[in-house]
Formats: sequence, C-alpha cells, structure tokens
Amino acid sequence: MVYARPNLVAGMHWVRPQFAQNLTRARHLVEQYVEERSNAVTLREAVHALQEVGSSARVVQCAGISIVATEVADALDALSRGDVEDISACGTAVMSAIMQLDDYADAVISGLPDHPLVLHSLLNELRVARGLAVLTEAEIFARQLETRGLQPASVTPDAGAPSAQAIAQKYETVFQQALAQWLRHDARQGMARIGKLSEAFARGSNDAEQQALWRSVAAVAECGLAGGLEDSIDLKRLLGRSAAGVRALSSGQPFAEALALARALLLYVARASAGGSRARDLNEALGLSEQLPSSQERARIQSRLRGTNSALIEQLSKELRSDLGKVKDHIDLRVRAGAGDMEAARALLDQIAHTLSMLGLPALSRVARNQMSLLSTL
Repeated sequence: MVYARPNLVAGMHWVRPQFAQNLTRARHLVEQYVEERSNAVTLREAVHALQEVGSSARVVQCAGISIVATEVADALDALSRGDVEDISACGTAVMSAIMQLDDYADAVISGLPDHPLVLHSLLNELRVARGLAVLTEAEIFARQLETRGLQPASVTPDAGAPSAQAIAQKYETVFQQALAQWLRHDARQGMARIGKLSEAFARGSNDAEQQALWRSVAAVAECGLAGGLEDSIDLKRLLGRSAAGVRALSSGQPFAEALALARALLLYVARASAGGSRARDLNEALGLSEQLPSSQERARIQSRLRGTNSALIEQLSKELRSDLGKVKDHIDLRVRAGAGDMEAARALLDQIAHTLSMLGLPALSRVARNQMSLLSTL
C-alpha cells in the first residue's frame, strides 16, 4: 500500500480549512442558482471559489483536487454563460463533484495516496453534463503529471550527431510508413522502426518538450516489442498524433501538444508488463509506477468518497421531509378550514422538485411538479 507523501499530507492540512470554506460556499451558491433561478453573478462567485480550491491544490501538488476543481469551475462558468442545455443535469453533476472533492481531501489527509485516475467517472460525468467529449485515462494521467511538474528530463544533444530536424526531413516518410505498419498489420516491424527513429529524434533535438515526446514514443515502442502492451484504441490514437509531431519537426515548426502527448503516452509505459532500458529509465526518473492506483488503493479511495456523502444525503433527506410536512400542513388547513396558503405550498414543492433533480432523482422531481399542478384544484 502506497500512502500520500508526507509533504502532501502536511500541505493538505494547511489548506484544508480554505478548501472546506470555498467548497461549502460554492455548494450553497449553486443551490441558490438552481432553486431560485438567480442571475449569473451567483455562479461567477462559485467559479471564483472553485478556482481558489484548484490554485491551492496546485500549490501543494494535490493533482486529484486540482483537476476536478478546474473541471467544476469550467462547468459553472459554462452555466453562467448559458452554454449548458440541461441545467439540472449539470447542477447535479456539479453538486456531486463538490461533495466528493470534500471527501477526497479528507482521504488524502488521512494518508491515502492522491490518484486522479480514481476520479475518472466523476470527471466524465461533469463533461457529459456539459455536452463535451469524455476524458481518457491517458488525458487524466497527463494532467496529473503536469500538476506535479513531471516530465522526462532534457539532455544535451550528442556532439556531432545530426539534428532532429535533419533526421525528420530524411525519414518522415519512413516514420509514416512504420506507424501505419504498427497500427494496421505488421506491428512488430513498425514498432522497431518507430523506436529507432524516435530515439534519434530525441538525441538530435535541443528542445526539452520534443525530447520528452520522442523519448516517450521510443519507450512505448520498446514496451511493445517486449510484448508488454495491451491492445488499446486510445494508444493507437495517441501514436497517430505523433505523425503531426514529425511533420512539425521536419518543417522546423513548433508542436504545441508535444509535452501533453508525451505525458499521455507515459501512462502506457507505466502500465507495461515488460519493457527495456528506455522504459526502465523513465520509470525510475519519474516514479511512474507510483503514479498509478492499485486495485486496493482504488477501492479504498472510492469507499471514502461514498462515506461523507451519506451524511450529507441524510441531512438533505431531513430537510426535504420537513418541507413536505409544511406542504401537508398547508393542504390540511385548506381542506379542513379553507385557510391554507397554497402559494407557499406551491413554492415549497417547487424547491423540493429542484433539489430532487439536483440529487439525480428526476422521476421524484416530476412527481413533486405534478403535485404542484394539483394544488390549484383545492
């Protein structure tokens, strides 16, 4: 079992009060927006609160909280601009994420490791609610390494060796053909060629991000040759993007996604069951195996994410029962004495319907709204 780094735990203890304050404030502001249909200024305040959480998490290098807080802030920003079609679904996803962020912070403080991949489904719920494409595990892993400032170290190009640009200009077509071989039919021969060319690109480049990219590609190829890679559509997609990197290298143009692509490919180096010296060097330098959650760690963290939520849901249940009791009292007064306040009862049911919708209970929300229409018959 790997536990959180001591400096991370100490840092989380330091920022935890601020996290709690900002998360509570954000939750109340979102509730206010959805239940009262308040203006976008309310959401802008919630965005600011989540941005503060994300900034503090980056300071202490808690990647999980940083990544999720950023996604929540982006979702709230989209809501404030009117860019979200299903406001209730987005509000539900945001509320769930805020509550689980609170749980996750407590889990890390208790000594459990910070593993953003455990939050994969939570992140994608937020994105689906906004109508965005889901994130792959490789993309989350790249964000994790970015938050922790991890990338393959740069080295001085070999003296007298041809430049990476000169190699790319000469072998760009060979690289494209080898990539096609790898992705389509003769995988082993394609892997060998890609590995050799990528290693040459890395040695001939004086750009740190380009070196990181080609060292990652070379390591993935090495793992493939050793039989250590599982067949993955996402890996093929990532490798396909490396072709654009070769074109940029050949033309002397910058390749903006070089570092992000390098970090994403490192997920497959970390997971490889076999490799060689290239993969071993990257694993040792970046501690890649420690960046992945074991099945035991994943289960322990996920169980913590459900714990505090149960208490919060119980509190919401008490409040809903109280509001339903008030509605019942208004109806009883109207039926028995003709004195019940139906407008107040209708307002309470509307609030209950909004709350149920945000909790992901649309059927019960519709029941509450149907009851609102029946109040006019009393």
